[in-house]
Amino acid sequence: MKNVIEHFKYTIEKNRLSHLYILSGGSSLRQKRIVRELAFLIFAAANDNPSLKHQLETDNYPNFVYLAKDGQSIKKEQVLNLQEEFSKTSLVKGPRVYIVESADTMSHAAANSLLKFLEEPKDDQTVGFLLTEDQSLVLPTIKSRSQVILLEEETDEDFIKSLTDQQVPLKEAYYLTVLTKDYEEAMLLLEDAHFQKACQSFEDLLSHFLSPKVPLSLLMYDLERSFFDSKEWLIYIFELLSKVMLDIIHTHMNQKIDFEIHKESILSLVPKFSNKKAEKMIRLLYDTIKSFRLPVNVSMTLQATGIEIEGILKDDNA
Repeated sequence: MKNVIEHFKYTIEKNRLSHLYILSGGSSLRQKRIVRELAFLIFAAANDNPSLKHQLETDNYPNFVYLAKDGQSIKKEQVLNLQEEFSKTSLVKGPRVYIVESADTMSHAAANSLLKFLEEPKDDQTVGFLLTEDQSLVLPTIKSRSQVILLEEETDEDFIKSLTDQQVPLKEAYYLTVLTKDYEEAMLLLEDAHFQKACQSFEDLLSHFLSPKVPLSLLMYDLERSFFDSKEWLIYIFELLSKVMLDIIHTHMNQKIDFEIHKESILSLVPKFSNKKAEKMIRLLYDTIKSFRLPVNVSMTLQATGIEIEGILKDDNA
């Protein structure tokens, strides 16, 4: 995101803005965050307005139009309304900006209407942004009139910030990042009972490593009962455990902890897990994950894994 912002600051300073940009790649939430920041930079360069950012966030700035999907697509009527709005004389001097989200969902009629809008003479201060996950799905004649900005793959840190900015609790944001980098999917998962149970099961296993209160076999039985027909969630739980073990190795090697949300627990486990013991755990967890991707007996696999985990925990030579 930083590189895109810096590039636009330079472009605005040199008065080299194009009439149309396509932002392609990354999550839709990240695209929206970036494009609103770009719109702010364009307007702020021409208008020192203290309430500008709030007006843009609430889509309440006269020279700014944001087209969101109407149902599953951008409709022709929306583009015609945009065209009519920008044909009027603005009450506010300075640039005008419009944004079309999910531009690849435009109907053929909507795309043709947008093309007509682009071909009509207009002032040099109108800037448009089309957001798309895949630029190849945008009408070629529209794409040929634009500059394409490819957004790099979002990092875990960026996605976690995207989620927490939308009031997702930090711990859940970390857990979701292991599953997806798509905002809409993350929001659906957040309400999924399986996701909530899987997170709790992972924390129960982590607590067992820290201070056993019940036999591990009982925890494994709980996993079997909860996810017998949903092996993908068992895979997810063991992937979370693998991240903890990997961070134990990182700590032994004086490297940065990635699973920051469980830093305190990881530091508490370091004296209990040597590098060798953590490596053995990771190999076991990965072997179990591979097994669950095959047609195996879930009950037997879980119980066998539990026995091997207990063996590693009790091995003083590891």
